[in-house]
Amino acid sequence: MFIISWIYKKIVTIIHTIILYSLRFGPIPQHIAIIMDGNRRWAEKHHLDKKDGHASGYIKIEETLDWCEKLGVKAITVFAFSIDNFKRTESEVDALMKLAEDKFVNMLVKNSSLLDKHNCAVKVLGKWELLPDFVRNAATKVIEYSGKYNNMYMNFCFPYTATEEITQSIQKVVLHRINTNHDSETHEKTSILKDLEDNMYTKHCPPLDLVIRTSGERRLSDFLTWQSTSSAVFSFEQVLWPDFSLWNLFSDVLNYQRSYPEIKKYREQMKKLTERTERIEMSESTH
Repeated sequence: MFIISWIYKKIVTIIHTIILYSLRFGPIPQHIAIIMDGNRRWAEKHHLDKKDGHASGYIKIEETLDWCEKLGVKAITVFAFSIDNFKRTESEVDALMKLAEDKFVNMLVKNSSLLDKHNCAVKVLGKWELLPDFVRNAATKVIEYSGKYNNMYMNFCFPYTATEEITQSIQKVVLHRINTNHDSETHEKTSILKDLEDNMYTKHCPPLDLVIRTSGERRLSDFLTWQSTSSAVFSFEQVLWPDFSLWNLFSDVLNYQRSYPEIKKYREQMKKLTERTERIEMSESTH
């Protein structure tokens, strides 16, 4: 039985390697965002507790990170917890906070952790003040530990909404411009759009290329709405998140590769438009 299991795992590994290698002949999305929908439904389907569904969802994050690193993806951003999720039952929220703490701690103590294995830096994006102290402390340790790595970024949006992200970016830009109102040269050299971009949570990442949502839902649910306007490709999978497979990722990346010529053309046009807008803004600021 052991031999059969060993042979099966070897065959699966070989197949996965072939799949990932074949994708590298085309353009690879440098930044993939995932709305990990379906953990609770998966648990219900398998007659398990909700917390077991969320735990299985985290295991899938580790698998997906491994696939993406082998593909050459530089940033993965997952919607781990919406600010709106605090409206769920107290018991479920508490379970999710405890799970988050456990996983952050495990990233540091597990032998050959995914951070060390993939030379991966972790970022936790969102409204930190809403998190319990024990989660903030665990997240801070992971961020500090992984700060030495630069091969790829693993971003956990937790707790997060795009509305909150855009709001805080606007507030920072407005306050900065008020505080530097006397310095006209500063305003001449920067555009409002660039200032907003520089204050987004994902400013350390490449532009968003691919957004994947599982469970069959076809909406963004207040996730990376600013970043997704830059011609990101959307893939809506019917599968529940814990059942997401390499075949699903293969299909999603192929979808991106088919759309790449249009994406490249659109971004070149937007770059020219942005440069023109910046020139106009700087010209107006000098008069």
